[in-house]
Amino acid sequence: MIRPHVTRSGALLAAASSCACSGAVPDADLSGVVLEAGAPVADVAVRLRLLGRTVRPGAPGDSAVAEPLAARSDDRGRFRFELAADQAAWLAVSAAAAPPDSVPVLTVGGESVAVTIELQGADERGRARAPIVRFEDPESGPARLAAAYERIVAYPPPAGLAPTGAASATAGPAGLPEGLPANPVDETDPLVRRFLAVEALSAADAGADLEIGAARTALIDLPPTWPGWSFFPARIGLMKRAFEVGRGHEGRPMRIDRNPGLLEHYIGYMDVAASGHATREVRAAAMFFAMRAAYAADLDGMAESYLQRLVGWFPDTDWAARARRVPRLDSRIAPGLKIAGFELVSLDSTAVYSAATLAGSVYLIDFWATWCGPCIKEMENLHAVWERFRDRGYQVLSVNVGESREAVDAFRRDAWPMPWLHAWIGVDSEEMKHFEIPGLPRTILVDRDGTILDARLGVMGEDLERGVEMALEENPRDTGR
Repeated sequence: MIRPHVTRSGALLAAASSCACSGAVPDADLSGVVLEAGAPVADVAVRLRLLGRTVRPGAPGDSAVAEPLAARSDDRGRFRFELAADQAAWLAVSAAAAPPDSVPVLTVGGESVAVTIELQGADERGRARAPIVRFEDPESGPARLAAAYERIVAYPPPAGLAPTGAASATAGPAGLPEGLPANPVDETDPLVRRFLAVEALSAADAGADLEIGAARTALIDLPPTWPGWSFFPARIGLMKRAFEVGRGHEGRPMRIDRNPGLLEHYIGYMDVAASGHATREVRAAAMFFAMRAAYAADLDGMAESYLQRLVGWFPDTDWAARARRVPRLDSRIAPGLKIAGFELVSLDSTAVYSAATLAGSVYLIDFWATWCGPCIKEMENLHAVWERFRDRGYQVLSVNVGESREAVDAFRRDAWPMPWLHAWIGVDSEEMKHFEIPGLPRTILVDRDGTILDARLGVMGEDLERGVEMALEENPRDTGR
């Protein structure tokens, strides 16, 4: 028997057996009853705010956010909404002076779902408690889906997109709720399986391994116009990992920026989302990720096209702001250029690191944070390359972004020692602009004479060892640093 725990902010999603992108489906019903507990039923308002509606492909100007729908329960405390199929929305409930409770609603297909809103009265200090929304059938697909949804939002934001003070990369749900399989391949309910696929991608982004079956499930079950992306637009970027693992060769992942065919499929996926998703925020996010993939593959013309569309169509979004910080054709941080002058204060001493003090070494500038999954996953490689070349004139300068010294010290004590140089910069600092950092990780490899050998948004992986070795062989002088 499945008895998932549903918290006050738990998810309400109307499940269906058909894909969101399939043919015409009937409308869905959302109905419920308000249970009085210390507050009059007449004081209870139920409000539905639509996140998006179907839009014409290529129509960037519309808001894709419908006017909020408002309703008040009847004299028996009951309410009902008729929703168009394939609709994502937030259901907000307010009661008297209590803080509101909000839950997401995803209607896909013609199934109806019923909820119960429990009024909580006042706490010991006389303050109104927020109402609680529960499923009338705790064993229904929507109830199980809620557990999957809460696992997804328990993970940190996708790497490189977390705000200041974000949770550690190791944060996330501990253990699977009863009734949810560890691998989405083993789930029979299609809608629950889609959310479990997003959960698997989120776990992989935080450092876990991604099973090839889970990656292929994501590719099959998560189309670009899936309404579920409306609840976590940034996570559509995790499909990059699904493409790399799910379409790998003989079980080995392929890198999108190294495989033109794979890149074409990934950008095509984002293109469809950017032009056809019902939610404006998802369309902007998809355009950002397509642009970033094009830059990583040195397709500057394509990337510039996405950039111009993104800042032109969605100028007021965070995605447009991030896009403006991505290295472009006029970048000062690019292979073949001299590293621009900088000064970074040490975390471990009063030393100041600069292009002048590091001259004569082959060095890596590694911008990172403890919440950044790819940063943490790259630690083993960073340590291995450091150990191999440390006595031949290779240096690493790890620059933490936005975290406290205590957080860095704890990570170095409990996880990885990182026995090299360390500095710190703020999230909104001038250094973020100087080094053109739209997200983490950001890595820059510099030759002995200050020439940039490699610069990318992401880790260098096996390219780091090859790049360092080639640079040292061309000039084997050991500076003793």
